[in-house]
Formats: sequence, structure tokens, C-alpha cells
Amino acid sequence: MNIFSDRLAIDPGTDRTLLYAAKKGIVINEPSVVAMGVNGKSRPHIVAVGEEAGNMLGKTPAQIEVVRPIRNGAIVNFEVTCAMLKHFIKIGCKRRKLVGFQAVIAVPSGITQIEMDAVIEAVKSAGAGKVFLIEGAVAGALGAGLPITEPTCSMVVDIGGGTTEVAVISLGGVVSSRSVRVAGCRMNTAIKNFIKRKYDLLIGNLSAEKIKTTIGNACPNPKENKTLRVKGRDLTSGIPKVIPIGPKDIREAISVEIGAILQTVRSVLEELPPELAADVLDKGILLTGGGALLNNLDQLLSEEIGLAITVPKNPSSTVVLGAAKVLEDLDGFNRFVLN
Repeated sequence: MNIFSDRLAIDPGTDRTLLYAAKKGIVINEPSVVAMGVNGKSRPHIVAVGEEAGNMLGKTPAQIEVVRPIRNGAIVNFEVTCAMLKHFIKIGCKRRKLVGFQAVIAVPSGITQIEMDAVIEAVKSAGAGKVFLIEGAVAGALGAGLPITEPTCSMVVDIGGGTTEVAVISLGGVVSSRSVRVAGCRMNTAIKNFIKRKYDLLIGNLSAEKIKTTIGNACPNPKENKTLRVKGRDLTSGIPKVIPIGPKDIREAISVEIGAILQTVRSVLEELPPELAADVLDKGILLTGGGALLNNLDQLLSEEIGLAITVPKNPSSTVVLGAAKVLEDLDGFNRFVLN
């Protein structure tokens, strides 16, 4: 076995899991979803994983259950998480079995010891020999190329599927960090509830995600007045129905979630020493994660906080790319390893 190529960086998100293989790059970027066969006469068994399972959401018969084994960045179903990671590693590395590899895993800030142990055991069950954990926001900063080991301040806001991570890093250490369990999945739920409450229309998770990414925005833009025809079930008549939804509806639907993210950023800024606050004023804030793709979110944060906001070219992959940098130089980045 080539130990130099059998090294993996993993970003096991609530919404999607990304896997980076040394010398290959990102080999997996799929939903963190597993479809289980739940025949009462036998043990549950895996029917599909990742993209295939994600396409089944809201469409399965009674004998198939689609589950998300990771929620808010924490493992809620250990056995299913292990099976999902084994599948992704097998497919991504194109190996029938991979044993003894090194892995660097991105995890939320403020993760408990019990949650850390669960992540380590899950990855080891998938074949890892050694597992190293790193905070997601720190990985995002590394993946975006910020100089986090230099005597200057870097601030990162990483909005994933289950959590939003905010961290300020200087001289190779985390000065201040916060994690709030409000992110993309909570926005999807808010959109579903808003449409149900205002229009008596029941929609699924896939529809809510499509609405968010198609017409969703964080603040008004005169050039974005398009509407989207949304299909669902009328709660009054019980039959399928189509209604038009506009960006204003989506802003109203996710306003609480956006407010929680803003408050988390403010709380970290309020704790900064004056010298570091001056650095943030000069350099601004890096916005990463899939949530950074919400239209005009960078504009809203800039207006509300009064600082420049930068979004990297591929914000969804910065965390796993940062974890990969740690993987390539464990000695150099050892100070960021949590375990």
C-alpha cells in the first residue's frame, strides 16, 4: 500500500460530505444521506448512499427510510455514519478495502469530547489508522489561503448545512470562536414552514433547497425580481397545487436564521482586543461554506457590520481543502489539531 496516497481529508457536513484524497484532490462531494430498507422481519439494510439516496428524499415507500446520520455537525446515528463513510471512501479511493490510512476531519467549534470520540471512532471503523480533528473555520481559513500563522488577524465565517462557525485566528492560534447550530438546513426548514403557514402549501426538503438557491437572497436587489412556480400539496383541498413565490417571501422566511448568524459574528467581534480589531477592519471577513452562496449575503453582512466581506471562488470546498493542507503537513499545523 502506498501510504503517501492513502491519506484522506474529510468534511462530514450535515448537508454534504466532501472527501479529499492525497494526490487526487476532491473525490467525493455528495449529500450526507443514506436510504435504509426497514423491513420489520430483518435488520435495516442500506439501499443507497449519497446522491442516489438524496434523490429519494420525500419519495420513498413505507419500507425505505431516508436518514441524515449527521445533524448540526454531530453524529446522531453512529452505525449509519460508519456505513456512509465506508461507502464514500471505497468509491472515492476506488479501493475495495482501505486500511490504516491517515485522516484529517473538520469538525464544528465547541464540539464536545463525546462528539469528538464518536467522529474518531466512526472514521476508524471505516479503516483509518490515525485520525486528527481540526475546527471547520480554521480549515476554511487554510483552504482559502489566509496567512493564519503570521502575526496578523484573520476572521472566518463558515456557514455549512448544520452549523455556522465563526473564528478569529492569529499567530497560529484561535483567539476567539463561536459555533451556532443555524445554517443552510435550518433555512430550508424555515422556508418550508413559512410557505405552509402563509400559503397553506406543503413542500418537501428538496423543493425548499431549490427555492433557496434559485430565488433566495439576504437583502433586496432591484435586478432580482423573478418569481418561482412552486409545486406542493394544498393543505385545504389535499390536491397538488402550484403557486408563485418571490425573493421577498424567502427573505422573510429566513430572517430569523440570518439574524442569528449576524449576532454570532457580532459577539465574536465584541471580544477582540483592539489590535486584532484593527486587523479585521483592514482585512475584512472571509465568508466560506455552502451558505456563502446565498445571494447578497455578503452584501448584507457588510452593511450590517461595516466590514468588507470576501467570498472565495469555491466556498463549499474551502474547508476540505484546508483539512488537506493539514494532512500534508501535520507537524507544521499540529497546533490546530484538537485531539
